[in-house]
Amino acid sequence: MGDASVKEQTEDKLLAELYVILKGSKEKPKDWISTAKICKRLIDHYGSKKIAAQKLGVSYELVRSIASLLDLPPEVQNLIREGKILLDAAQRLSRIGSAKEQVRVAELVAGMRSHDARQLIQYAKRFPDADLDEFKKRLTSVQKETKRIDIVILPIQHDLFEKLKQIGTRRGFSVQRVITELLSESVAKIHER
Repeated sequence: MGDASVKEQTEDKLLAELYVILKGSKEKPKDWISTAKICKRLIDHYGSKKIAAQKLGVSYELVRSIASLLDLPPEVQNLIREGKILLDAAQRLSRIGSAKEQVRVAELVAGMRSHDARQLIQYAKRFPDADLDEFKKRLTSVQKETKRIDIVILPIQHDLFEKLKQIGTRRGFSVQRVITELLSESVAKIHER
């Protein structure tokens, strides 16, 4: 009976740890390998990823994808453990064919923004023989220009709206673009005065 009690305590502890990580905390861990090890222990305890997912109240896919991090090569796991590769990218790396290729792509995406890492991994998967260094240079060299756009709701009488729509049709523009261009021209003229 003492042995069963220890197993129940272990099960409760594993469930509690994973529950806090996956559902409780807003801040997710940087070291997903430790989380994957806890997940694997719970899967081994129940003998099933499906049962582990049900006990945690999360999807089977989440449990499967976290546990799959342990199938990645040790070099990749180290990058994940160090927080240089985030969970999303780590999960995608597991879908790349060979361990050698996983290591190569992992080293390229280490430290990249999540969106850029995702693009590089998808590119590597689609074009395994491509020059990934060149693709990474293109991804990271693109200056992402952000502009603030304010939305203005402007009541316009129907007949004026129809005239603006006609102008747009003649120019091949949307009504929004016609209004924006007219406003820009008017502001520029007023500003010149």
